[in-house]
Amino acid sequence: MTLGKTWGLGEDHWTTLDMNVPLRIGGKDIPAGHYYLGLYRSADSGTWSLKFLDPAKVLQGRLDGLEINEAAVEATIPMNLEESSQVNELLTITLCHQRESLSNVTLKVMWGRLQLSTLLQCELDKTNTQF
Repeated sequence: MTLGKTWGLGEDHWTTLDMNVPLRIGGKDIPAGHYYLGLYRSADSGTWSLKFLDPAKVLQGRLDGLEINEAAVEATIPMNLEESSQVNELLTITLCHQRESLSNVTLKVMWGRLQLSTLLQCELDKTNTQF
């Protein structure tokens, strides 16, 4: 059912990412801004990708979340597929970093035994790296 399609990451509403700084995600530069997100599974089921959509273009086309496959894609980020021993009943998105490297963060999308991940990088202000 998911093969060759992009799926919304939430129920009933768009899942959004709002960034006030540019990020490098999965090796691609993503400008600061507001994005709708979708998850794409290739037709051969071998690869997964995170899709970034421009909300202004989605709204201009009067598309809702069920019409995500008709929306123009701003960026496609490859995701690494891993099997998880833990079962996630709900779709969960997490950001995890190592204490010694605050500018390298792992973005994870988990659902059931599926776990997808990619590296998210940002330039930190070197004068203030404490949270």
